[in-house]
Amino acid sequence: MIGKKEIKNKMEKREQNYMVFGNLKQLKRNIDVLLSIDPKIIDNIISNGHDWAGEHITTAKDDIEEVYNFLLNKIFE
Repeated sequence: MIGKKEIKNKMEKREQNYMVFGNLKQLKRNIDVLLSIDPKIIDNIISNGHDWAGEHITTAKDDIEEVYNFLLNKIFE
Protein backbone atom coordinates (compact mmCIF):
# COMPACT_ATOMS: atom_id res chain seq x y z
CA MET A 1 0.00 0.00 0.00
CA ILE A 2 1.27 3.47 -0.89
CA GLY A 3 1.70 5.73 2.09
CA LYS A 4 0.84 9.42 2.37
CA LYS A 5 4.52 10.36 2.24
CA GLU A 6 5.03 8.51 -1.06
CA ILE A 7 1.96 10.17 -2.58
CA LYS A 8 3.21 13.58 -1.46
CA ASN A 9 6.64 12.91 -2.99
CA LYS A 10 5.06 11.86 -6.30
CA MET A 11 2.88 14.97 -6.33
CA GLU A 12 5.88 17.21 -5.70
CA LYS A 13 7.76 15.62 -8.61
CA ARG A 14 4.97 16.46 -11.08
CA GLU A 15 5.19 19.67 -13.03
CA GLN A 16 3.86 22.57 -11.00
CA ASN A 17 1.72 23.58 -13.96
CA TYR A 18 0.52 20.11 -14.93
CA MET A 19 -2.91 21.57 -15.78
CA VAL A 20 -1.32 23.64 -18.55
CA PHE A 21 -0.05 20.45 -20.17
CA GLY A 22 -3.38 18.70 -19.65
CA ASN A 23 -5.23 21.59 -21.24
CA LEU A 24 -2.84 21.65 -24.21
CA LYS A 25 -3.38 17.93 -24.76
CA GLN A 26 -7.16 18.38 -24.59
CA LEU A 27 -7.00 21.27 -27.07
CA LYS A 28 -4.98 19.12 -29.46
CA ARG A 29 -7.47 16.24 -29.20
CA ASN A 30 -10.40 18.57 -29.82
CA ILE A 31 -8.69 20.22 -32.78
CA ASP A 32 -7.79 16.85 -34.30
CA VAL A 33 -11.43 15.75 -34.11
CA LEU A 34 -12.72 18.99 -35.63
CA LEU A 35 -10.16 18.81 -38.45
CA SER A 36 -11.25 15.25 -39.23
CA ILE A 37 -14.81 16.42 -39.98
CA ASP A 38 -15.72 17.39 -43.53
CA PRO A 39 -15.06 21.17 -43.70
CA LYS A 40 -18.28 21.65 -45.68
CA ILE A 41 -20.31 20.42 -42.70
CA ILE A 42 -18.65 22.83 -40.28
CA ASP A 43 -18.78 25.69 -42.81
CA ASN A 44 -22.50 25.10 -43.27
CA ILE A 45 -23.14 25.20 -39.50
CA ILE A 46 -21.10 28.38 -39.00
CA SER A 47 -22.71 30.04 -42.05
CA ASN A 48 -26.22 29.38 -40.73
CA GLY A 49 -26.32 31.68 -37.74
CA HIS A 50 -23.45 30.34 -35.68
CA ASP A 51 -20.70 32.75 -36.68
CA TRP A 52 -19.91 33.12 -32.96
CA ALA A 53 -18.08 29.77 -33.26
CA GLY A 54 -15.67 31.20 -35.82
CA GLU A 55 -15.12 34.25 -33.63
CA HIS A 56 -14.26 31.99 -30.67
CA ILE A 57 -11.76 30.09 -32.83
CA THR A 58 -10.10 33.37 -33.81
CA THR A 59 -9.91 34.53 -30.18
CA ALA A 60 -8.55 31.16 -29.02
CA LYS A 61 -5.95 31.16 -31.82
CA ASP A 62 -4.80 34.64 -30.79
CA ASP A 63 -4.54 33.61 -27.13
CA ILE A 64 -2.62 30.41 -27.90
CA GLU A 65 -0.31 32.28 -30.27
CA GLU A 66 0.45 34.84 -27.54
CA VAL A 67 1.43 32.12 -25.07
CA TYR A 68 3.40 30.26 -27.77
CA ASN A 69 5.42 33.36 -28.69
CA PHE A 70 6.01 34.26 -25.04
CA LEU A 71 7.28 30.80 -24.10
CA LEU A 72 9.48 30.40 -27.18
CA ASN A 73 10.99 33.84 -26.60
CA LYS A 74 11.74 32.88 -22.98
CA ILE A 75 13.26 29.57 -24.02
CA PHE A 76 15.52 31.11 -26.68
CA GLU A 77 16.52 34.33 -24.85
